[in-house]
Formats: sequence, C-alpha cells, structure tokens
Amino acid sequence: MEGSRPVVAEVQALVTPTRYPLPRRMATGLDLNRTLVLVAALEKHLKLRLETRDVFVSLAGGLKPRDPALDLAVCMAIVSSAREAPLPADCVFVGEVGLLGQVGRVPFLPARLKEAARLGFKRAVVPARALKDAGARSAASIALEGAESVAVCAARVAGAARRAEPVDVPA
Repeated sequence: MEGSRPVVAEVQALVTPTRYPLPRRMATGLDLNRTLVLVAALEKHLKLRLETRDVFVSLAGGLKPRDPALDLAVCMAIVSSAREAPLPADCVFVGEVGLLGQVGRVPFLPARLKEAARLGFKRAVVPARALKDAGARSAASIALEGAESVAVCAARVAGAARRAEPVDVPA
C-alpha cells in the first residue's frame, strides 16, 4: 500500500550456488533484515537448503515499500528460484509471514484483491484466516486460496504447477 492506494509489485528472486564460505544475501527495494528472517523461516519450515546458496531478492521497478503484505510473495519467489519451478503467472501472493512460517492477515485485503483483479490476475493466495471475512471474498472477481503457512502455500503452488492448469482450492 502506498498511502491508501494498493500497488501491485513484482518480486524477483535469484537463488544460486555460492563459491564463497559465507553465502550472500541481498535485498533491493526490501528491508534486508526482514528478508533474512524470511530466508531463515523458509530454511526451517520448508527444509529448504540455502546455506550453500546466494539469495538475491528485488522489487521490480525500483519500488521501496515497507509493507509486510509482500512477505508471502518474497517467500514464494525464493522457493520458486531455489526449486527452479516457475510460479503461476496469473496468481498473486498476499500475506505476512511470521517466524513460525504462518501466513498472517494484512490490512486492506479487499482493496488489494480488487487492484490485482483489475490488472488481470485470476487467483490470489491469501491468509487462510482472511477467507472467513465475507468482505474479502466479495471484494474482487478473483479466485481466493487460503494458506495457513508458507509450507502449505509452497506445496499447493507446486501441485498446481505440476498440473499446469489453474486450481481453485476451497478453504
């Protein structure tokens, strides 16, 4: 969110083997410390082995928001690069990721979903608890998928990518 206006941002990640004893972690347009916490959560809860890999994360377009709603998108971009599996192009990820890997609610979810739908996105992965809000469900013409944790989200997206077709997962 920029003030009261929702802004859709593209998160890019590159995970590559390192040649150095300590892997590099870089974040452009994002808070580096927050990115380090997200990388640690992915390593712990997805058993994602990143200790021998450099991780570079960037927001396309030079944006520098400090919005925790980007956490899930950052995590999924890192997982996508680490596993060399593309994310669905018609899907957005909105949610704050905690230390325990849980996906938490974010403010202004209906406005965010409406903007994503306006830009042509067909699906959105949001916090599972947000699906219970009738307002979030009716706010946009976009299929909602709830994720309780980053591990559930990664597994669901990997399953959808294998089927190579849009999936509407009921809550």
